[in-house]
Amino acid sequence: MTKKKEYAPCILAFREKHGTRYFWALTQEQLYKHCLTILTNRFEQGWYYCPTDKETQPEISLEQIEQLPEGTIKNAALKQYKNWERTRQANKDAREDYELIKYAIEAQNGQQAFWSLDTRSDHEYERMQRIYPDG
Repeated sequence: MTKKKEYAPCILAFREKHGTRYFWALTQEQLYKHCLTILTNRFEQGWYYCPTDKETQPEISLEQIEQLPEGTIKNAALKQYKNWERTRQANKDAREDYELIKYAIEAQNGQQAFWSLDTRSDHEYERMQRIYPDG
């Protein structure tokens, strides 16, 4: 299996909610510049946000939950605790993504913009595709 190319020449296709935007990148620098432009536009339009640290921790610890007798109350408490853990981790990941996006824009770092867009490419309205012309 061959390694996927990271850079140009290629056509960048940004598949967004209301259409697809295309950019021609002859060089890696142009690719990074286009990625920085898209990331900056999306940031300014409010696509990205930094979640707060206000995940409310359950009133009962996991150790306390494990000591409860088997049954509905224990299952409900365990479910609430696991939901809290998932939310806390998702918010931590979102904060890290936000900080990397913010860094890319503030530092005008096109390579970081490329990687931020590439890692978010599986989101419904944030698909980025590199199309390599034949020849």
